[in-house]
Parts: sequence; C-alpha cells; structure tokens
Amino acid sequence: MTETLSVSEAKERLSEIVDRVAGNGDRFVIESRGRQVAAIVSADELNGLGEEADRPEGLLGAVGILSEEDEEEWEETVREIYRQRRQAKPRPVNLDD
Repeated sequence: MTETLSVSEAKERLSEIVDRVAGNGDRFVIESRGRQVAAIVSADELNGLGEEADRPEGLLGAVGILSEEDEEEWEETVREIYRQRRQAKPRPVNLDD
C-alpha cells in the first residue's frame, strides 16, 4: 500500500511509518507544497532498486533514463543496445503479410 503524506504529517507519524514499512512492506510518498519530494520504502526494496539484473534491457532500458541528466549512463545504454543487437540471431522475414 502506498500512502501520500505531507512533511509535517510524516514527522508526527514517523514511528508508525517505520513500523508499517518494516512490518507490512507499505510505502509512503512525502509531499512538500504539493510536490512529491521523497519516498519511504523498506531497506530490502531500496537495495533491490540498484541491482542491474532488474534493469530492463534494450530500448526499454533507455526509456527510464530519458528524463535523467546523466549523459554517461545514456551512452552506456546505447552501447548495450548495440551489443545486444550484434548478438541477436537473425529472424526470418515474412513477406506474405
């Protein structure tokens, strides 16, 4: 379950929030002035976010970084797309359709 809270509400309920995240796997999004600024998730979930094995491959992998400013990561993703394309087996073309 994901719940959205203001910064002041999160401060008041911090112990409860930590218990719910640790015990139930709940998630919380913190808003400041109507903008989402932070999230509280379990440590296990946070550790899983950085694992490369969970990252989509190919063009789908590029979608997640289009909004990021990190040019080096973009270039690495493009190199990875080309590497995967070179290793892909040719597929027959069906001209009957």
